[in-house]
Amino acid sequence: MSYEGLPGFKKLLMQRYGINSIEEVQDPLAKMYLDFALSTVYRAELVKNIILKYTDIKGKRYLDVGCAYGGFLASFEKAGAVDVTGIDINEQLLDYSRAVIADCNSKARVYNKNIVNGEEVQPLGKFDLITCNDVIEHVDNPKAALNNMISMLNEKGTLFMQIPNRMSASFIRSDGHFQLFGISILPKPLADKYFNAVYPASRHDVTYKSLNYYLNNLKELGMECNVIKPMQEDKDKSLKSILNTFNECEKLINEDLISIPPELKDTVKKRVLKMSALFKRQYNKYLNLKNTGSNSSEVLAGKLIQKFGEDFWIILAGKPVCK
Repeated sequence: MSYEGLPGFKKLLMQRYGINSIEEVQDPLAKMYLDFALSTVYRAELVKNIILKYTDIKGKRYLDVGCAYGGFLASFEKAGAVDVTGIDINEQLLDYSRAVIADCNSKARVYNKNIVNGEEVQPLGKFDLITCNDVIEHVDNPKAALNNMISMLNEKGTLFMQIPNRMSASFIRSDGHFQLFGISILPKPLADKYFNAVYPASRHDVTYKSLNYYLNNLKELGMECNVIKPMQEDKDKSLKSILNTFNECEKLINEDLISIPPELKDTVKKRVLKMSALFKRQYNKYLNLKNTGSNSSEVLAGKLIQKFGEDFWIILAGKPVCK
């Protein structure tokens, strides 16, 4: 289903953006946000298809944490999920969800609740399936969010998470939230300073964590985790693409990066060069191993692609089955 099948949703978007057609939007960042909104059902379908490879959806009680534009609610209900529920802390985004729900004649319910606050969300009960898609990096206490989501899972429940990778070469070149060069690899206080210099009237609500941070916390909560590898092209082709992106980053360093506060330019440059050099050392090691016919070259290639090539990590977590 495209946005063409969501007239109420599209109308609300047009009103909020103050436009009569999508083509009117020229600002790259605004266009990125608008495209993201309009793809809400399409993105949900992609996630649904991943989940269906590992577990059923039909008949399962479903919660979408950070439901935003509502596409996941409509898509998963259509796939047979029951008692479909969405939560978000942004009332404006919940308006979009309600528009999508109405357009789809869905019975889904949405609530203004914060996953970090257990007292707010626990009354919703237990769920068989919970999704948290591009959300966890926006919460101010990810440990509490993880704990509350796990506590809301039924004994055989499944948690699906999609999380942006701050080390992705393409995100270093232009991050997935604000299209800012190098911001994703800065420590949080410096990233805040960078963001506030560009968008002084807004709040920088993004905090990146490592993949191991999430895996370790989920394991501490008693979960078994499966990191889903995306469909990959030839590994050599993927690695060359990462190399080309880092080369682009090095070229950008030599340009007049007017968006970066002057006092942060040297820091950004050093960090970008450090990441590029780290990848290139490991890439050369991979090439040497491959030339010698070592099987470990494939292992190293996989690690490099996961660390620098995947824009998002996908985690499926569930409670161990007692035998």
